[in-house]
Amino acid sequence: MLTNQKFKRTRIMPTVKSEPPAPARETQRAKKARVDTEPGMLDRVGASIGLCSRNLTKEEKAKRVAEFCKLSREPEDSAMKLLKAQDYDVTKAMVMWAGMANAIVIDDDDDDDDDGPSECESSKGTSNVVQTMYSSSYGRISKMIRLVATLSKVTLPTIVVIGSESAGKSSTLERIAGFSLFPRDAKICTRMPIKLSLINSDDSDGKVVLKFPGRADQVIDEAGAATAVGKLMAEVVPPGHGVVDQQLTIEVRKPSVPTLDLVDLPGIVAASIEGEPADMMTRTRAITERYLRDRSTIVVAVVPANITRVRDSQAMQLVQAAGKEAVTLGVLAKADLAHDPRYKQRKHNSPYWELQQRLAGGADDVVQLPNGWVAVKNRDTLVEEEEAGGLQQSSQAEREWFSNEAKVPDEQCGIDALLSKIDTLFTNHIKTTWVPHAVSHLECQSADVASQIDALGRSPSSLTLKEVLADFTNSFTGTPVERIIEPGVFKVTSDFYNSVLNEAVGAESIPLLRQERMDHPTLKTIFAKKLLEDGLIKALPTLVVDLMGGLMAKAVDATFETGSFLRLERFEVLHDAICQACVELLKGQIDTFVKEATHSIQLYFMRSVGVKQNYVDSAFLVRVIAELVLRELVAPLVTEPDKIADVLSASGKSKPAQQSKGRKRKANDAEGSEDDQVDVSHLLVESCASKRSELVARKHDLFVALSEVNKI
Repeated sequence: MLTNQKFKRTRIMPTVKSEPPAPARETQRAKKARVDTEPGMLDRVGASIGLCSRNLTKEEKAKRVAEFCKLSREPEDSAMKLLKAQDYDVTKAMVMWAGMANAIVIDDDDDDDDDGPSECESSKGTSNVVQTMYSSSYGRISKMIRLVATLSKVTLPTIVVIGSESAGKSSTLERIAGFSLFPRDAKICTRMPIKLSLINSDDSDGKVVLKFPGRADQVIDEAGAATAVGKLMAEVVPPGHGVVDQQLTIEVRKPSVPTLDLVDLPGIVAASIEGEPADMMTRTRAITERYLRDRSTIVVAVVPANITRVRDSQAMQLVQAAGKEAVTLGVLAKADLAHDPRYKQRKHNSPYWELQQRLAGGADDVVQLPNGWVAVKNRDTLVEEEEAGGLQQSSQAEREWFSNEAKVPDEQCGIDALLSKIDTLFTNHIKTTWVPHAVSHLECQSADVASQIDALGRSPSSLTLKEVLADFTNSFTGTPVERIIEPGVFKVTSDFYNSVLNEAVGAESIPLLRQERMDHPTLKTIFAKKLLEDGLIKALPTLVVDLMGGLMAKAVDATFETGSFLRLERFEVLHDAICQACVELLKGQIDTFVKEATHSIQLYFMRSVGVKQNYVDSAFLVRVIAELVLRELVAPLVTEPDKIADVLSASGKSKPAQQSKGRKRKANDAEGSEDDQVDVSHLLVESCASKRSELVARKHDLFVALSEVNKI
């Protein structure tokens, strides 16, 4: 399991340390800087013998930070923290990053799922085939396509098996699959192109799926596969109809097979026999030629090892005609039939001298292929003992026969060598064809996912409460204040003034405050003014309540909806918490506001003594009170966001830390404020968390796939 633990180092300092002279200090600083940027002798020696990895220079670290920022879209400080936690291993840091976003689950007991077959599987006879292909280029690419589905749009090379009738193609494919797939009683075993789709999987139920155009998929047991394939071919191609150019797919999903797709073509014939169409040679050659014309085709040409002249094989003639020698692997099947009983008279040391020469490239009848030739010995199904032995025993018998009888190097014989050579051929081919397109495709996909992640805003794990509140303040002082708070406060204050005027003074005394007809002051006017003054002062706390009753909530709503820099609208819990914090802060400011407003109201009425004016429509007094509201109640909220942070942090002390399937995240303040001690992660839970997890998982998968492609 990847962990994100911080280890503290305790440095024991001497009680007294003399200060070196200035030149010595400069020398020490220069030496320290060099040590920090250059690997030491032990590091270099350890790295050279593989005992440890050397220290990275500052430039190398900066390069990896930049790479990680580009991949994860995290800010530089967050990227550096993740990389430091994983010793600047970008791959491990990406896993950790994905875990923090709950995109993948990292447990202590997690092992690498791609370590290959289990130990018990390795003891089985068929597991050698799986082990040969599991870590191969083909296997890696197949896993990548399952990981990134869109990679299937980048066409993979097609591995096509061609050869003459009864050359041993189908028997070789059965060896790879591990069980019988083809019938033995037909004149032409393969009557149509057959795609053998092998999928290494642990969740198999031992079933085989047959897929043919225009027919429903047929699910059968392994034991009945050969019979079912024969029946389907007989229904699609009745006796006397030869072959058809429609592909049958046999899907095998089990732990004892490699992930591999091979297309077995109908055997090429040189003439027709009774009961067959007269154009059998033309049909079989036409199907093979069509596949060979495909630029993405990789060819496995099967020739019986007991053929008199390899160059007489129609398969090799078609390969040369299509110019496919560079992407063709030659297979000499039925190697045990290449026995020469007169080898001594021919002055050779082994009855399999011709097989040995052909594999070594010394025979004059072999078409020279850049990828060479490999020999296989399949079981003879016409021999009762070999047929009864099964395919697993056949693999062991093949190894023993090549070792003891034919004496052919391991790398040139056997089913494992065949698969290894197929993978080499596949790898060499895709380096120049598939890889460039795949890299371009993955990079485009990764850029698209990155833009979607950017659209969600910075990840909560990279944010601090201080940053979020700063963004809130910047947004709040813009449109919400100008269009909601400022005009809203004036309206609330005006309504407050009129309400007090009607309730405290009364309808019968309001005309006295207009002073339209009076040339001198009266007691009634003085009493009415006093009632208005006292009523305003007494009702001041209700003005704060009216302000809290909806105006601040509307302003906060607008702040979270105006498209702030950090996309605050996704933090619904934070929105509610800020609304509540504003209410609490307004309550805390009531006494100060009432004191200042009382003084201003008293001063206003004191200065109006002896002045003839209209108190009913006193816009000036309303403006004075409104300005006090803005100054004493609203301004502290936007000029001192730390007060909101204090309220939110206080609420965080009583909330338990939330547990997640990935990594626990805390909002850390780089300057070491109280955020470091208080868990406020519950405030930064975003509404788009599931979407982010999905995108991060895709981004991680694309990163893994691109890394694998670049390894090829």
